[in-house]
Amino acid sequence: NDKKKQNELILTLDIKGQDWRKYSIFGQQDSLQNSFSFAAGAAFTPLTDLNVRKKRLAKVEYRTGFRFAQTNLQLNGEPIAEYGMSVGAGVPLKIRKTRDNSAFILSKINLSVEYFKRGTLNGSLLQENHLRFTLGITFEDEWFQKWKFD
Repeated sequence: NDKKKQNELILTLDIKGQDWRKYSIFGQQDSLQNSFSFAAGAAFTPLTDLNVRKKRLAKVEYRTGFRFAQTNLQLNGEPIAEYGMSVGAGVPLKIRKTRDNSAFILSKINLSVEYFKRGTLNGSLLQENHLRFTLGITFEDEWFQKWKFD
């Protein structure tokens, strides 16, 4: 039962679209347009050998991503878009074997920073610049296991 993998790379892609042209409320049309979004990301773990318990930093998962969205808003004839990029890491907190030694439990602290812009300066409109920091904790543990007593 070899738990060793090296240089794990995960790539993601997400594309969405929504039809807003026919939207109305109380029989009144609005100035909405169709929306479209595109997001791509990658996660890379240089070493995922879970048998090496002391190399915690070797198990860090590095992440990056990019997104673009043409929102459904249109103000003064100008479409409102949003785009951004992010980087982050998942740092292992706790590494331990399951009761039956068949797998490993890996809890993580997830840190990320994202920069994105929304809006336009055309047509005397506003453009927002955002910088977002995120801290998350992922708990992976054994829940709902049937205990066996001898």
